Amino acid sequence: MEHKLRNKSYKNFYLLAIGVACYLAYQYPLTFDATHNKNNSLSTGNVALLSKLDKPLTIELFTSDRNISEQVQTIIAQFQEKSKNIIFNVNHTPLNPQEKLRLGLHGNHNLLLTYGERQKNIDLNILKWNQQTFSNLLQQILQDKDPWIVFLSGHGEQDPFNKENRNLSILTTELKSKGIKIASLNIGETGIIPDNTQTLVIADSRTAFLPHETTQIVNYLNRGGNLLWLVNPNSVHGLEKLTAVLGIKWLNGTILDHQAHTMGTPNPAISVITKYPNHPVTKKLDMLTVFPWSTPFEYPKALELGWKVSAFLNTNASTSIEDEQNHQGPFTIGAAFTKGNQRVLVVGNGYFLSNGTIHNYGNAMLANNIFNWLNETDLLLNTSYKPAIDFAFSHNTWTKITIQYLFPYGMSFIYLLIAWQTKRSRRPKQPLPF
Repeated sequence: MEHKLRNKSYKNFYLLAIGVACYLAYQYPLTFDATHNKNNSLSTGNVALLSKLDKPLTIELFTSDRNISEQVQTIIAQFQEKSKNIIFNVNHTPLNPQEKLRLGLHGNHNLLLTYGERQKNIDLNILKWNQQTFSNLLQQILQDKDPWIVFLSGHGEQDPFNKENRNLSILTTELKSKGIKIASLNIGETGIIPDNTQTLVIADSRTAFLPHETTQIVNYLNRGGNLLWLVNPNSVHGLEKLTAVLGIKWLNGTILDHQAHTMGTPNPAISVITKYPNHPVTKKLDMLTVFPWSTPFEYPKALELGWKVSAFLNTNASTSIEDEQNHQGPFTIGAAFTKGNQRVLVVGNGYFLSNGTIHNYGNAMLANNIFNWLNETDLLLNTSYKPAIDFAFSHNTWTKITIQYLFPYGMSFIYLLIAWQTKRSRRPKQPLPF
């Protein structure tokens, strides 16, 4: 009897302990990010982005779907943990048709953001809703101006809207998602570069510029305009005046990276960069970047012309150029030129931003940083959402054998062994002969 009472007391104690644990877990939830690259935590760039919120940001969700509201809340809660200025409200009654028409909305799930006098209204696509999507919305509503990035055309440049591998439609789609306006400009047709151009882009021109066009580009630079100049091997094409204004000297030839080729790149002309100087564009870049068919340059006269120059992309010491002088690396393929508030980036490569290459390794993050720096939004660098590398599974021969053979056959053997042992234990025991 005493033994039964003791067992009953233990059971009551265990039930009470489980109840207390459940109550504490409900009242004081504890979460942690177990993903390999902290995919469910805010990046340092997003934390810096939130520091720009100097007044309340009100977010209102209109949807009748409670599952969608929970998914939206999960992402926004990550940002609310780092900023008390984010206010999130859910309305389970959809907007009426007249209100949607006034706000320029069409879907049944709508997100309205209000920050001071600025407003941003979107139709929510829950399939694309993640940390980066909300970060892009924050960047758009924090923009105090409408920057135009203008890509020059008419000389075989990489097209900002074309979807072929050489062109730049993936890049410009990402830029537009951040609220940046994109335009293509043929100076031969317009005759001028508009004054509202925040950054001018010359992306791998393949035919020569006319003297009048070159003059317009140089005048734009002399007025203090920002510039991104992407040059592939032997593609200066009539821009010698621009080269002279920046104090640049181009080295003939294509860089060969034999070290990267031995590590697995398909061609020695693909340069891989793993280490970066301490510059805002690459300061927090912790992923390797790849540059197919790069051309190096020097800037011997830039200082005399009043430019402050910082290299931000240098190849490794084992790179070379196969020419008469047999130049040996490291080589500079990316440098930032500043003069007061003016910002210019020159990169001896255009393919790293192309549709066929931009998603390789850290190229997309580098592209994001380049345009944020040129648009003078330094605090918005490195907010890109890192891919969930936990979903990628790489295996060797032993893991393949284990998964395909040892695990299924081993589990089957263990099951049969347990069944045999269970059946054997249920057999009636034979009485002893004495």
